[in-house]
Amino acid sequence: MGPSRPRGYRPVAESSALLGTVLLDCHAHYYRSYDPTVFLERADANLRCAAKEVGVEGEVFNCLLVAETAQRESLPGLVVDCTTDVRSDCSCEGTEEDSSFVATLAGRNELFLIGGQQLITREGLELLVFDSPTKLLNGRPLVECLESARARNAISIVPWGFGKWWFERGKFLQRALPVLAECGAFLGDSRTRPSPSFTPRIFRLARRYGIRVLAGTDPLPFRGQVQVPGSYGSVLSGSLSKLRPAASLKALLRQNNGRTQTFGRRSSHLSFGAAQVAMQVRKRRGRKQRRRAQFS
Repeated sequence: MGPSRPRGYRPVAESSALLGTVLLDCHAHYYRSYDPTVFLERADANLRCAAKEVGVEGEVFNCLLVAETAQRESLPGLVVDCTTDVRSDCSCEGTEEDSSFVATLAGRNELFLIGGQQLITREGLELLVFDSPTKLLNGRPLVECLESARARNAISIVPWGFGKWWFERGKFLQRALPVLAECGAFLGDSRTRPSPSFTPRIFRLARRYGIRVLAGTDPLPFRGQVQVPGSYGSVLSGSLSKLRPAASLKALLRQNNGRTQTFGRRSSHLSFGAAQVAMQVRKRRGRKQRRRAQFS
């Protein structure tokens, strides 16, 4: 289900959109530990730097795909936090779609935000689903989820995750590649994948089926990670509609064939290792808190 509307949103007015370039972070998260203004400002700054990096000419459309996590931290939460932050000079306006908003920063720079959800399938794989009219259920088989996403005309991405594509899960995903291709799904590369490292074999196999790889940041639930969104992503040729950005993005993704250019840089091995340790510590603390709550 697309994100619910917070109170006070204003619908944006459409303007004639000329062909340009879309800079897309396909795997963003917003956590309540983040400062909403810093989140939007850093994402905007990172994407503007990316435009210079790739030498974009003409109009640029900056876009984040923001996936709701299991903790229910999602795009509507960002919109509400931004709206209630009296220090902020950012605003978030509604569109004709339930799943999308347009953020305006300092009254000039626009950032397109499209919401969705992050699922864990029965096989233990992650799946991102964006612009679905209804929510999909966690814990269902990957093939079922992909077919459900296609039936809802949603964007579906199977993102890279540390250890998620190893051993049996990796073999299963390889066997499922024809289904991904049939359902128009994508694979996702991540800023968290350490650099330098070997390109995952599944990325190479996916090309045989015409499956493209989209890139995103996958920020972690730590305050310092608020600087990350928009720093790694994909470059698409085309434009986004202010009234229906999700629909126009889906049209672009279907039209663009072949490999997709990537901008930004992935994490170093040192940063990757530190992040993994921090996540394990966070998970252990969470388990201890849940046990205490059970016996209190």
